[in-house]
Amino acid sequence: MRQTRPSSKTILIIDDDIDFQTILRTIFHQSGFMVRSLFSGQLGDSLRKGPQPDIILLDIDLPYLNGVEVGKQLKSNEQTKDIPVIMVSANPFLDQLCREAGAVDFVQKPFTLQALIKKVRDRLAA
Repeated sequence: MRQTRPSSKTILIIDDDIDFQTILRTIFHQSGFMVRSLFSGQLGDSLRKGPQPDIILLDIDLPYLNGVEVGKQLKSNEQTKDIPVIMVSANPFLDQLCREAGAVDFVQKPFTLQALIKKVRDRLAA
C-alpha cells in the first residue's frame, strides 16, 4: 500500500487483539491517518487526553465492557456523542448490536482492508 499525504484525521481503534490493532494501525497510518488505540472498553480519561478522534473503530468483544456498552457510553457523553463509530467484529449479530450501540455502521470480519478504508473515508466525508 502506498503512503499518502496526511489527512490530519484521527482514528481511534478499540480492540483487544494486538495483532489486529497492529495491522490496522499500520494500514491507516500508511493511508495518511493519525492513529490511537485502546485495548479494552475502559475509556476512563483516554478520550480527554490529546485530540478527539474523528472516527472510532470498535470491537464487540472487549475486556471489562463490551463494545455495545462502550458505544452507549460514547453516545451519552457530550464530548464524544458526535464521533462516528464503526463496529468491527465477527459477531453474527453485528447489525443488531451496531444499532444498540449507536454506531453509524459496521464491518463484519473477515473483510478486505480496502473495504474498511473506503468505509472510514466515506463516513468522514459525510
